[in-house]
Order: sequence, then C-alpha cells, then structure tokens
Amino acid sequence: MAQTIRRKATGVRRQVRAHDTKRQVRQAKQKTNSLIAWLLRKLPFTEDQLYGFFLFLILVFAAVLAWFIASMAGLTLLVGEQVDQMASRAGFEANRVDVRGSSRSTTESSAPRTGR
Repeated sequence: MAQTIRRKATGVRRQVRAHDTKRQVRQAKQKTNSLIAWLLRKLPFTEDQLYGFFLFLILVFAAVLAWFIASMAGLTLLVGEQVDQMASRAGFEANRVDVRGSSRSTTESSAPRTGR
C-alpha cells in the first residue's frame, strides 16, 4: 500500500494548537468526572441514541398531557359524537325492502306470524 510522504514540516503554530487541544480535552474530562458521566461512558449507547430516546420520551409525555387536558375539557366526547354522526351519514339508506324467493323449511314458518 502506498504511503504518503510529507516533506513539509508541521508548522509551529499548528503543533501548539494541537497540543493545546489535547490539554483542553484532558481538562474537560477531569471536570466531567461525575457518576452520571461515568455511567454514560459505561452504557453501550451513543449520545445520539440517548438524545433520540429522551426526545421521544418528552414527545410522548406531551401527547399524554394534551390528551389528558382534552379529556378533562370534554373534547374527546365531542370528537366521538362527531365521528358517530359522520359514520351514520356515510352509509346507504334503504327505504323499501322486498324479500322474495325465500322459503322456510321449518313448520313454524308456515304458521302466520303475529305482529310484534
């Protein structure tokens, strides 16, 4: 495999900046050496996964809170009535139904029915 040969030496300012960055990282790790930081380092989750989980958790909590407030205000019953009305208007209405050609094989059916 080919290897890149660098002929130009690294500049002094770039070396100092890299050294300063390493020092800042060490200091930040020392400051965040708490129980929560230790636990987060030990868990097999990335920071993005934890962020997504907690965002999902917050959104679910907000939805449950909105549903609770709506049910306390009576909006869920109002929406239910509106859906019932829409469903009743969506079907077809039959005004006159004539049943022909049905024969009943039981002896009860040959007797005339009394009105109920």
